[in-house]
Amino acid sequence: MAVALVMALTANAQNASVVMFGRPQFAIPGGKEGKNYAIIIESDKNVRTQVDAMTSLLRKYKIVDKVNLDEIDDKTSEFTVPFVIRQAVEGCKGMMNAPYAAAPLRLYGELRFEFHDNGKMMLVVQNLSPNLFIVTVPEKELSKSSDAVQTFLGECRAAASPKWMTKLLAWANVGIDKMDDFMAQLDEYFADLDSKFANYAAIEAEGNGKWMSPEQHVEYLSTAGGPYAKHGATALQKYIDEGRMPGVPQDRWEKSIRPVLDRLFVASNQGMGGTIVGVAEDGKDTWTSVDGKVLPTDPKLRQKYEKKDKTYLDYVSE
Repeated sequence: MAVALVMALTANAQNASVVMFGRPQFAIPGGKEGKNYAIIIESDKNVRTQVDAMTSLLRKYKIVDKVNLDEIDDKTSEFTVPFVIRQAVEGCKGMMNAPYAAAPLRLYGELRFEFHDNGKMMLVVQNLSPNLFIVTVPEKELSKSSDAVQTFLGECRAAASPKWMTKLLAWANVGIDKMDDFMAQLDEYFADLDSKFANYAAIEAEGNGKWMSPEQHVEYLSTAGGPYAKHGATALQKYIDEGRMPGVPQDRWEKSIRPVLDRLFVASNQGMGGTIVGVAEDGKDTWTSVDGKVLPTDPKLRQKYEKKDKTYLDYVSE
């Protein structure tokens, strides 16, 4: 049964990416009532300048497309733009904490700017929905498939290695005071992402893979055959019915997606010259300003940060 719960593709879990199912933590809630993440910033800039500055870096990294600044003036209280966070194959923990390679991800959502009279702006990531890249080559044909697929399989094997499991997204420890190095890491990360996504596009062009919504993935599994496909289709449909996001487990959010958002928020704010005063997740404050320092709201974690004289900016740059 454990093997059945691991499998959601026709490919073997040791050779290709999978979509884990069977437990709530393997698919966090999405949609309007699901996961959201926000940063609170104080700024003396006008509303249009704030939107332009905070989306400039996101446009560079293909997270946000065009932003129509003509729709914004100083009377604007809320402004929303669509965005997509891309993720390559990621190492995650499955049943009995066994490492597996989670499928490449396009996480679509909304970026909502909320402006307040006190000079604070809240930037919220919300209404999330996933698309996953699924390799459709049958398991018995994987070993003799194209060079693009072989490159993909190598990426999956590396991601499923226990050595990768200490931290899903590895950033070098560069303090925010070294902004050039900080930005260079972001550039390197997204350049690597572009390269991997180009390979996924090559696989798709060959007819050996496809980007799928959760609903399309269920349909694919329902017709793909194989001993675990029907079970996988049923399990993924249950996630969909519960408003969860297949392919977005809790550990992927915590160790890969959220760190990218943190770094993008911080880098964008640095370009604007604002002051970060808080962070919230799912409507609850997780970091807040205490005597001019942004510290965790969790008492034990706050004590740890206060003892080391560290703040949210140190957390992001670690």
